Amino acid sequence: MNRLNNEHGAALVLTLFIVTIMLLFILTLSYQVINTTKQVTTVEKNMDAEHLAKMGVEYYYQWVKHEHVQSPSKNIEEIITALQGMTDKEIIIDQERRFLLMNAKIDGSNLIKITCKGIAFGNDVIETNEIKLVDH
Repeated sequence: MNRLNNEHGAALVLTLFIVTIMLLFILTLSYQVINTTKQVTTVEKNMDAEHLAKMGVEYYYQWVKHEHVQSPSKNIEEIITALQGMTDKEIIIDQERRFLLMNAKIDGSNLIKITCKGIAFGNDVIETNEIKLVDH
């Protein structure tokens, strides 16, 4: 009987201390995992938008090359006028991804400057490239 009355609660305190330390460790790790997941998602969305903008520039670059080869009688100004008519028309890839031509202008002799915007999951990225054409 003396043994039952001699307990002072050391085991309870030690158990609560160990459980508290484990919970703090688990909460810290879960916070790190959630934070890393958010960062990775944001970076992926930005990369997706950047790739779409580059794809838009390449799309219009190929269009200009095709027009220039198919209709050699067209001069650069006519190609630019047709290209400017496509400004702000979205090319939709899927529900969350699209790109559009923002600007097309002649920048020097036979140099066309194309600016496209890639939009992915609400993130916008703008990309610009120049096309050098040789008149026939």
